[in-house]
Amino acid sequence: MKIKYTNNKNDNRLYSIFVEIFKIDYREYEPDEIDKLIIKDVVKLIDRITTSECKKILGKVGIKNYTDLKEKEVKTLLKEHLPEVEPEIILWIYKEHQVRLDMFKYEVCEVLNITQWRFGKIKHNLKISGKQVVNIAGHPKTVNKYDRAYIYELLLYETI
Repeated sequence: MKIKYTNNKNDNRLYSIFVEIFKIDYREYEPDEIDKLIIKDVVKLIDRITTSECKKILGKVGIKNYTDLKEKEVKTLLKEHLPEVEPEIILWIYKEHQVRLDMFKYEVCEVLNITQWRFGKIKHNLKISGKQVVNIAGHPKTVNKYDRAYIYELLLYETI
């Protein structure tokens, strides 16, 4: 039985297979303001990602001969090449490592330009992306990480 293709994308089974299985979307992508801020931050905060994950990212970006490099060399190489990469790839990196790249409490206060007292009043409205264990004064402590995209959305479109 042959499949009959139509011009309607909903009826076109081949298109549906690509969208559902491979998650490929062929539309042109133009990043909005929030995505541009996230892309800029991912390039700056690449040090938060582990070296082995950075090597995997280098391989996916298309850079070769990175296996023998040390931690500092890998991260500087990645910082040099990330601005030249398409924005979709950088946003994919952000989504894969979202908890590590999201904001701590002090970063939220800096971005929104608020005091810690004001942060205590609005923190129940903020979107928490996850928890991370950090060492504070030699003791491990679990802290909340706040969603970077949601914070930038608050900054650009709403007043606090």
